Amino acid sequence: MHTIHRSTPKPWVLGLAAVVALGALAFAGASSAATVTPPATVAKAGAIHFCTDPTGGPPGSYVDSSGNHLGSDMDIARRIAQLMGVKADITTISFQNIVPLLNSGSCDAYIGGISDTAEREKIENFADYGQFGEEFLVPKGNPKHVSSYPSLSGLTVGTTVGTVDQAFVEAESAKLKKEGKPGITVRAFSAANSSYQALLTGQVDVVVGGYEALAGVAAKESSKIEFALPQQVNVLPTGLASAKKNPDLNVAFKKAIDVMYKDGSMAKILAKWKISKTILAKPPTP
Repeated sequence: MHTIHRSTPKPWVLGLAAVVALGALAFAGASSAATVTPPATVAKAGAIHFCTDPTGGPPGSYVDSSGNHLGSDMDIARRIAQLMGVKADITTISFQNIVPLLNSGSCDAYIGGISDTAEREKIENFADYGQFGEEFLVPKGNPKHVSSYPSLSGLTVGTTVGTVDQAFVEAESAKLKKEGKPGITVRAFSAANSSYQALLTGQVDVVVGGYEALAGVAAKESSKIEFALPQQVNVLPTGLASAKKNPDLNVAFKKAIDVMYKDGSMAKILAKWKISKTILAKPPTP
């Protein structure tokens, strides 16, 4: 599954947290009159239980030193809850546990840059709110001259386990070998921030991951690393994942996202986190 993985905060996250903490309160999820009618179970609970894996860091989803969930995805979750007149209850989980936690009811929804693919739609429902593609992070100056997937031949690539990024890299490696070229050594880490550290310490040549997650670390470590591609590749819709057994919740999510596109709150959140390019070209239809 594609995520912009995140969890334990790194020191560089904490400064940003202080800057945006007040902004996050704008969508704190306090109960109010509902613009979008929530499912009966959500209305009764008075909250939507969102789960996220915040190990990728800002701008998508991360946790500050006080345990607060911050980021663009968290602002979106809080705004959706606000539109339904309930609170947003956000919990940290491991990305690899998404499906069992959703199906058991431990989470109402997962939010955190998870790509909506045909394969995943067989397992969970999706309400898309954006579109994220892949980018490549390389050391400053791009010493290995990385410019495309084929240029990864013979290199060591870091990515996050269970993501579509890992699948894309492994598929490219198989293709290169079939063409008689050196394959790619793939190192899949359980947490996204581990791949970033591996790049900074020279353990991998390239990091392949979702643009939303990589944008934060690229900005923070701009003196040491840079993007290798002029634009995102393998762009896929991204949304909230919820259990198949809760179709009413998925419908409510889609209606809330539609409202956010129409009232400008989606554009405002993405602009705040400097990822406006991830907005859907065409607003979703409930």
